[in-house]
Amino acid sequence: MVYRFVAVDIKPLDSWFQQFSDVENLVLDLELLEDCQKAASNCEHIYNLAANMGGMGFIEENKTLCMRNVLINTHLLQAAYESGVGKYFYSSSACVYAHDKQTSPDTTGLKESDAYPA
Repeated sequence: MVYRFVAVDIKPLDSWFQQFSDVENLVLDLELLEDCQKAASNCEHIYNLAANMGGMGFIEENKTLCMRNVLINTHLLQAAYESGVGKYFYSSSACVYAHDKQTSPDTTGLKESDAYPA
C-alpha cells in the first residue's frame, strides 16, 4: 500500500523550517473548509497539529486569533469524515496545566511556568 503524506501550513514554503521531498507540501489555510478538504483528500490518517498558539503571553495578546482554532479543528474533522479518514489524532490547541493548579480557589492566575513539568 502506498501512503500519501501531506504537510500543510499557512506560511509560504520558503518560511517552512522543514520540507521533505517524499511529502506533498501544501500551503493552505485550514480555517477554510475547502482547504481542509484538499488536505484530507485521499488520506487514511490525519494528525492535526495545526493551531494558532504560543505561551500564555501570546494567548493573552491574541485571544481572537486563538479562538479561530475552532474553525481549523471543526473544518478538518468535517473534511476527514467526508473523505472517509480511518484515524484522526487531535493534539490540542491549548496549554495544559496540572490539575492541582486549577482546583484551588486561592489560585489567582496561571503562568507559563505553571505548565511545567509537562
